[in-house]
Parts: sequence; C-alpha cells; structure tokens
Amino acid sequence: MKNITESAKAEAADTEGQARLIRRLAHDLRQPLSSIECIGYYLDMVLGDGEPELQRQCETLRRMVQQAHWMLEDAALAVSMQSAECGPVSLPAVLNKLDAELAQHEQRSLELHMSEDVIVTAPAMEMASVCGHVVSFLRNVAHAEDPIRVTAVAGDDVRVEFSAEVAGEPDELLPMVDSADGGALRAFAAAARGQMVAGMDGRRLTLTFWLPRGE
Repeated sequence: MKNITESAKAEAADTEGQARLIRRLAHDLRQPLSSIECIGYYLDMVLGDGEPELQRQCETLRRMVQQAHWMLEDAALAVSMQSAECGPVSLPAVLNKLDAELAQHEQRSLELHMSEDVIVTAPAMEMASVCGHVVSFLRNVAHAEDPIRVTAVAGDDVRVEFSAEVAGEPDELLPMVDSADGGALRAFAAAARGQMVAGMDGRRLTLTFWLPRGE
C-alpha cells in the first residue's frame, strides 16, 4: 500500500511539473510571437499594394503566428484537464457572457441557438475557457466568416455544435482539433465523459460536443 501511495504521489508531482512547464512556455512565448505578428502587420502596411508576393508572405507569417498562439493555449488547456472537476454548468450563461465580451471588445457576435435552461455536466472551471478556445480556433486559425453559429440541443445528452464557413483546408484544420494525439478539446470531452468530433462539409467546419446533461 505504501508503494502504491508513493507511486501515485510521484505521478501527481510529475504531472504538475509538466503542467507548470507548459504554462511557463506558453507565457514566455506569447511576447515574441506577438512581436513577430506586429512586424508582419507593419511590413504589410509599409509595402502597400506594390509588392503582392511579399504581402502574401506577410499574410502567411501572420497565420503561422496565430496558429502557434492557439497551439500553445491548447497545450496549456489540455494539461489543466488532468485535474479538472466536473459539475453542473449553465451553457446559456457561459455562451451569453462570451457573446457579450466579443461584442464589447471586438464588435463581433455569436449566432446562438439554444433554450435558456440547458445544463451540462462538464469541467466547471474550464468550461468558459474551452468555449472561448473553440471560438478562437474558428476565428484566428480557421479564419471563419461571421457569424459563428452555436447550437445546443438537449436530449439524453446535450449536443453542442460550433460551426462557421472557413478559409482553411480540411487536412490542415481537422488534425489540430481532432487527432489521435488528443488536445484540449478531446481532453475536455473525455473529462466530461462525453465525446467530441470535428468535420467539414464544403467550407463549413463544425465542432460537435456530446456532453452529459446536468441538473
């Protein structure tokens, strides 16, 4: 029994050490990535319309930086799921708050389709971060057109869909959010004892979560 307890403590300490490392890397890399992104915007502005090939390269640089930002956040969020605790979460409260924040800070909004009493059982502390993370992927990585549509349908489970028309290609986008290697979104669904699937139909990218109903 003592060996089992010591092994569990060592594993927990190792997991926490990995979490701290990933959080520190994500924090330390944000500034240089933001600087590179700003340089890309500056070069694009200075070049004007006279250098189309260089403008395309600047756009590629900005997209790569945005992907790197998102992947760092994804790694940090995935690690946080290892200690996540599930509880009842009001989906309308989370999504309405996210919609209000987008409207206030970016003059953008979500297209929400759900009843006012949809409760899910999911990692309660991480729910808002995960919803924001999905929207960030659609906007900053997949370059979605407005509006991003969010639909919640309650049955035996609650099906939550985030979808939008996007500019990226399936073989580039889908592995980032729905791969065998996991990631934050799969980790969230697993922590909730639910499922997550991503797919594309034409240019419409849809991320679907099936989450247990809460009370």
